[in-house]
Amino acid sequence: MQTEVFNGYCVSCHSGAAASGNLDLSPASAYSNLVNVPSSASSLMRVLPGNSDQSYLIKRLIGADGELIMPPAGRLPQNFIEAVQQWIDEGAKNN
Repeated sequence: MQTEVFNGYCVSCHSGAAASGNLDLSPASAYSNLVNVPSSASSLMRVLPGNSDQSYLIKRLIGADGELIMPPAGRLPQNFIEAVQQWIDEGAKNN
């Protein structure tokens, strides 16, 4: 499901050399650019395996702590956010 989310909602802005926020979420790069990588905008990891509550990606997806919601066009469907949370909470495996 997380691949569907990233490919469907994120890569249009977050891919290639001109990736927004210098965050490339294209299929070949998303995992290595997210998992166990410190956020450049927070003290949190972008994705902390096993802990979606302490993952900056989730804060951006839900707009927690005053963060701007990603994607900027509007909040993801709740089931997509829950799928990403579940993926993180289950260890953020590269699958």
